[in-house]
Amino acid sequence: MKKAHILNIILVLLSMLTIFLFSHENSNNSTSTSKKVVKEVVSIVMKDDTETMKKLETTLDDNLIIVRKCAHILEFFILGFLLINMLKDYKKISYGIIALCIVLCLLYACTDEIHQLFISGRTAKALDIGIDTFGATLGIFTYYLIYRKYKNKKVIDK
Repeated sequence: MKKAHILNIILVLLSMLTIFLFSHENSNNSTSTSKKVVKEVVSIVMKDDTETMKKLETTLDDNLIIVRKCAHILEFFILGFLLINMLKDYKKISYGIIALCIVLCLLYACTDEIHQLFISGRTAKALDIGIDTFGATLGIFTYYLIYRKYKNKKVIDK
């Protein structure tokens, strides 16, 4: 097995582990993590705009759900992107491979939500499975579009 194949497998497993670890946080820790990330991003973007930072603090709780759902999309976008990249090492990318990637990400989203049932203060939501699958599908199709563009460029260059 080539080193690149092993690296691709490791990246997929690390992505899955990251999702697992975020899901393993209890509700208080998860909320705290989300708030820290938002504050850090805003502080970078706003650069010492303390008035905006104070306004953010008051509206953060109301808008935290949006941040959390975007995090779901991003986590699974990365997983989908890495998964199709890994599978292309074994089989040419086709609609069947794309469908397989989507189904595998859907199944992982289901197991992620089931896992959360066992974590204090966390719940399983069908909506999150849909959001996760949407994110993964975006990642898969983004990879596919990049792959097609690169593949077509390679053919033209010959």
